[in-house]
Amino acid sequence: MYEAVDKVPVAYLSDLIGLLPDSEWQSMLDTAGLPQDFAGLKTVPVENYARFYRAAVLRLGNDFLGLPAGGVAPPGAFRMLCLAMVHTPNAQRALKRGAEFLDVLRGVAIKPGYHADRDQVMIAPAPAREMRPEDFARLLSEQSPLNILRGLAAWHYLVCWMAAQRLAVLRVDVAAPSDPYLAYYKHIFQAPIHFDQPQFRVVFRRSALQARIRRSEEDLKSFIKSCPYALMHVAGNDERTSSQVAILLGRDFRSQTPSLDSIADQLNLSASTLHRQLKSEGTSFKEIKDRLRKNACTNYLLQPDLSLTEIGELMGFDDMSSFYRSFKRWFGETPTSYRARLGLSAA
Repeated sequence: MYEAVDKVPVAYLSDLIGLLPDSEWQSMLDTAGLPQDFAGLKTVPVENYARFYRAAVLRLGNDFLGLPAGGVAPPGAFRMLCLAMVHTPNAQRALKRGAEFLDVLRGVAIKPGYHADRDQVMIAPAPAREMRPEDFARLLSEQSPLNILRGLAAWHYLVCWMAAQRLAVLRVDVAAPSDPYLAYYKHIFQAPIHFDQPQFRVVFRRSALQARIRRSEEDLKSFIKSCPYALMHVAGNDERTSSQVAILLGRDFRSQTPSLDSIADQLNLSASTLHRQLKSEGTSFKEIKDRLRKNACTNYLLQPDLSLTEIGELMGFDDMSSFYRSFKRWFGETPTSYRARLGLSAA
C-alpha cells in the first residue's frame, strides 16, 4: 500500500542537530513531533522536519541554515534575496541577480556560479567573495555532497517557482562517488546524474533559462512564509513510480497542476502504463494529487504567521468557500476548528 507521507533523508535532520547546542535540540525534536531515537531511521516526515528547521533557523539566526552557504545569512536575507530575483525579466537574470546579492551579503561565502557557452548554461558552487582557489576548494570540501546537491536543487526550484514552470535540466555532475541518496536526485532534477566528476554543476540548455519571471512581489509574501516546506524535496532511496509522480507534481498549487498525460510523458511512459504502475503500488494519480495538497495544507496551517486567506491562495483556491469545502471533505472539520484544536490562532 502506498504510504501517504512525504519524507526526507534523516541525514538532513542529523546535519541540523549537529549545529545546535546539546541542551536544546532534544526539546526541539519533541516540539516538531520527531522521535528522540532517530539514529536508526532512514527518513523523517517532511512536515515535521520543516517545523524543526524553522525552529533551528530562529534559534541560530541563519536564514540559509542547512544549505551550502559557507557562513551565516542573517534573518531576512532569504526574503531580500527573493525580492532581488523576482524583479528580473527571466530565469537567467534571476540567477545572476541572486549571485550578485550574495556577493554583497556579509557572512555568506558560497553562491551559485554561472557559466555559459553557445548552447548551454552551467550553475555550480562559486565563491561569494574574493578567495584563493585552494581556499574555496577547502571550504567546499567541508560541505557534504548531499548538502551541495540539496543547495543546487533549492536554487533550481526557486527559479522554477519564479518562472511558474519547470526548467528542464540536461544533466547534473557530482564530484563524489555514487550513493543511493545522491542518485535519487535524478528524480528531483529529472535529469541524469554523473558521478566522480571534477565539480558539482547543473547543466541547462541556454533557452531553458530564458523563461520569463511570472511571479510578483505580492506572490512572494505567502511563498516566503511557506518556506522551508515549499523548497523541500522528497529525496529518499525510493524508486517507486508514485514517488516520482509526486516529485513531478511538486507543491506549487497556484500553477496549473500537470496532467496525467504530461507526467507520463516526462517518465517516458504511456498514460495507461502509468495508471497500471500506480495501481500496482496501491494508489492513483488523483490520490497522489490529493495527498500532496492535504499534506501541504496541514503544514501551512501549522505556521501561525500564515493567514487562512494566504493558505487558500497557496493551495490554488480562487475563493475561501471552495477552500473550506475541500478542507472539510479532506479532514471532516473546518480550517478554523483544526487550528483551534491544536491551540493555534485562526488568523
